[in-house]
Amino acid sequence: MINLVVALASEARPLVRHFRMSRDRSSTSFRVYTADRMRLVVTGVGKVNSAAGVAYLGGLDNRPDQVWLNVGLAGHHSLAVGTGIIALKITDQGDSRSRYPPRIADLPGIGSHVMTFDKPVEDYPASTVCDMEASAFYGIAIRFGTSELVQCYKVISDNKSTGVCTIESSMAEGLISAKLPEIDELSSILEGLACAVSVHSPAEKPYGQFVEQWHFSATQRGQLREALRRLAVRGPGDILRAGNWRHCKTAKSLLKVSSRK
Repeated sequence: MINLVVALASEARPLVRHFRMSRDRSSTSFRVYTADRMRLVVTGVGKVNSAAGVAYLGGLDNRPDQVWLNVGLAGHHSLAVGTGIIALKITDQGDSRSRYPPRIADLPGIGSHVMTFDKPVEDYPASTVCDMEASAFYGIAIRFGTSELVQCYKVISDNKSTGVCTIESSMAEGLISAKLPEIDELSSILEGLACAVSVHSPAEKPYGQFVEQWHFSATQRGQLREALRRLAVRGPGDILRAGNWRHCKTAKSLLKVSSRK
């Protein structure tokens, strides 16, 4: 399942048309659109709305092999309007906490630092993409899926020359429409990676053996599953032979080894 998370209806319309999605009338909390193996939620602007929308979709189907993709508009000091970027670092301006979505494939878009603000930005920080949802989206979506499958794609809609006040609904729709080939490519790459972390992933075999051999708390089980899925995504092969698991004496020591791989 690919979950698309957008803030505005104008951002959603090109995606709904392109992926031939239809409105889910059973959803009353948020505007949700669905297609085969794909969902889109229109959350509204801001961190609180974005977090709530992600949590809503996550509650519908909490499978670990889901793709989470935040698509939306953002500002930058000097990047040209219409530039597509993929977030390599996401910082919440409010608490300065940063997260680092793994770039594990040749994803489309320019890799960049995204900073999430509580209100529209007029004084753009140098070399930083400015938005209002990314940090909240990522912070919640990562709880429902593997980190490699949670990504942010932004399209530059304003800069120092144009200003944020010039953005209108038709312009927003046009900017997203122009980037549909990149968004389509990104979705396909992530969908392919999701196959590696499905319930039939090679990661499931060592997980079962490890939890039988050592005692894991509920939290540690989640950490183990995440570490093994990350290994499965980053490279094929026998995970059981990929690490020095035989030297581990406890669940804690095994988690320490697996996190370094």
